Amino acid sequence: MRVAAQEQINQYAEWLNVPVQRLLTLNHLSAHQSPVVGAAVRLDFSKVSAVQFTQRRLQYHRSLEEEFLRRYRIGEVVTRKLKPGETLLSVSRQAHGVPLWLLQRYNTHLELNASRPGTELRIPKVVSRVS
Repeated sequence: MRVAAQEQINQYAEWLNVPVQRLLTLNHLSAHQSPVVGAAVRLDFSKVSAVQFTQRRLQYHRSLEEEFLRRYRIGEVVTRKLKPGETLLSVSRQAHGVPLWLLQRYNTHLELNASRPGTELRIPKVVSRVS
């Protein structure tokens, strides 16, 4: 499985009902290391099925999105081309206020860490609902 935005190894452990140390060991990580977004991680399905894990993971992301959309709305969507060396992940760091999951949703044709200069990129502009 690949690590998605806003996920951490301790969440996987919670969703899997296993100790965090079990996942750190499986992935050759120390307690001070975290897998990066897009990295492949090994999981332990000895206590929870893959279906249950996926349901918990999706519920987590759904709640993040719902909370975000209660506070913000999408204004205009700006289109531009990727520059040499840019990736969806690097652009997400520059797109202030736009969470990676939202940028991914608008750019399903792009992989997180791979890019081709000139590929069209859509960047949603986020507007606060609170005045």
